[in-house]
Amino acid sequence: MEEVLKQLITEFYRGFAGFEVEYTKDFYLALRKIEKLDLAEYEKTHLEEDLDFQIHKAVLSERHIIGLTGVTDYDTLVKVAVFTMKLGGETFKRIVEKMLRENSAIQAEDTIMEKNEIIQENVDRLTECKELKRIAEERIRTLENDLKIERELIKSLENDAIKLNEEMKMFDAKMNTSAIKKRYEWQAFKKLNEEEIKQ
Repeated sequence: MEEVLKQLITEFYRGFAGFEVEYTKDFYLALRKIEKLDLAEYEKTHLEEDLDFQIHKAVLSERHIIGLTGVTDYDTLVKVAVFTMKLGGETFKRIVEKMLRENSAIQAEDTIMEKNEIIQENVDRLTECKELKRIAEERIRTLENDLKIERELIKSLENDAIKLNEEMKMFDAKMNTSAIKKRYEWQAFKKLNEEEIKQ
């Protein structure tokens, strides 16, 4: 803050650069020639129009002038003071405008950067969501394909079981009773053995 203040004061003083060469000389010559300087006209030449406030009229009222000797000198010196104040005001105005422009530019830049960061975050989230969606869709397709294959396999196994069952019935139908008993007698022994083990 102190550094900024130093810069502003330096900028203010720079506004008076050349004051003694450009302006004081004009007032000095008016004093030497003992002529009145038209301050309003002088201000129009050297200052911005919107700073044309009427300080000199208030300062040069009749009560100040009555009884003074060297009214022209006094008048000219007051005009020097008024012009100096106005020049200072113009310099101050220029500094404030510069500060406001810079501050406005910085705020605009910060706002743009902040918005860009928010946009980038949203773009990153959107990209991440799209990737998760793509992975989920791929997984769903894989599971649907696996499910389809499993269903086809189950259907194939069911068909094989039906076919085998039909073949066994046909085979059993061709065998006589003693062959069937002999064929399945191992199951009877197995059942008998399991019952003996349980006891």
